[in-house]
Amino acid sequence: MEAWEKSPRLSQRFQRKLDHIDLEEKLEVMAEYYLVNEDIINLCRAMSVNGFSPIEPLNGIHRDGKLVVFDGNRRLIAAQILLNPDLIKDVKYMVQDDEDTESLQAFDLIKRYRADMSAELLNTLKELPIIEFHSSFYTLDSASHQQIKETVNFSDAE
Repeated sequence: MEAWEKSPRLSQRFQRKLDHIDLEEKLEVMAEYYLVNEDIINLCRAMSVNGFSPIEPLNGIHRDGKLVVFDGNRRLIAAQILLNPDLIKDVKYMVQDDEDTESLQAFDLIKRYRADMSAELLNTLKELPIIEFHSSFYTLDSASHQQIKETVNFSDAE
């Protein structure tokens, strides 16, 4: 599973930068972007206390044999940062922690959040709920502006 590099939240300039790097580096660059520009540290804190909420699943679509998340990128990146704080180890971003009056490097704060997580909460970050779209009329290129107009029957009757 990977984050969609053409998300409307990402600037056009940043999207072009992502076109020329490999998947591993892309994750690090996106983690830094979402940390600094979207300030997802509060999302990381909430996930460290509550885990990943199954009430708000990610939305994804298959592309080139991979599942790409087109809705929920901030939640996906926050979960990935908590699972692997080294993604932001080199990011020079200071944040204020509720427990401290001084600012801390985001990396140090994430490591603290991670250390306080139970195994049960950590597992919620390893198996994220996702709705997979398998539709010929819904593509990643149309994800940010096309509406699905079909109705969905949620009843148990078949």
